[in-house]
Amino acid sequence: MIKQKSKFYTALVIFSLTGQIAWVVENMYFNVFIYNMFNASAGDIALMVMASAISATVTTLLIGALSDKLGKRRVFICGGYILWGVSILSFALIRVDIIGRLFPALSASAVCITLVIIMDCVMTFFGSSANDACFNA
Repeated sequence: MIKQKSKFYTALVIFSLTGQIAWVVENMYFNVFIYNMFNASAGDIALMVMASAISATVTTLLIGALSDKLGKRRVFICGGYILWGVSILSFALIRVDIIGRLFPALSASAVCITLVIIMDCVMTFFGSSANDACFNA
């Protein structure tokens, strides 16, 4: 019984720390990332922050209600954290040289900025599903 409780609390601490570190990275680093990597404007950064905040709010409300209705909060937490991590790793693929080859007719920087904003919303969806809607509940 004691070993089972210690596993539970260890998992709880790891999930808590992972969620908080991920939010810190998103809130503190992605603004600098989009600015330094793609020369984003203040308007681009504001759009990213606004879209992410809206995504987080809507996701938390909808997924929180859905997880309560289904009674599968653990599935949402575990799946959400895994998909959150995968979505964060996807930012490594958003590079001007790669995007420039894929979309030669478009401004690679503008496409990269758009992709970062979209992926920030996707990442926020998974993070809010796992951390805000289910874990913190």
